[in-house]
Amino acid sequence: LENQRTGVVIFEPLYDAQGQLQDLIWRYVSARAASDSHLTVAQMLGQGLLSLFPGTQHTHLWTRYQQVLQTGAAQECQ
Repeated sequence: LENQRTGVVIFEPLYDAQGQLQDLIWRYVSARAASDSHLTVAQMLGQGLLSLFPGTQHTHLWTRYQQVLQTGAAQECQ
């Protein structure tokens, strides 16, 4: 994964008691993904996407993450 030209991340979803997605926790972050985010891998691992980038919740990207988790269908993003 470290040899990819683009950043690679693996998220774990964090749900509330009602089953609503609350955040996505970084479980794997490639060096490229961290660099692209202007953070270090250590700063990202174990943290929530919305904790570090709260504006993400109001983007099309967040909607796509929710769709993938709800449907299980992969989506491509560039």
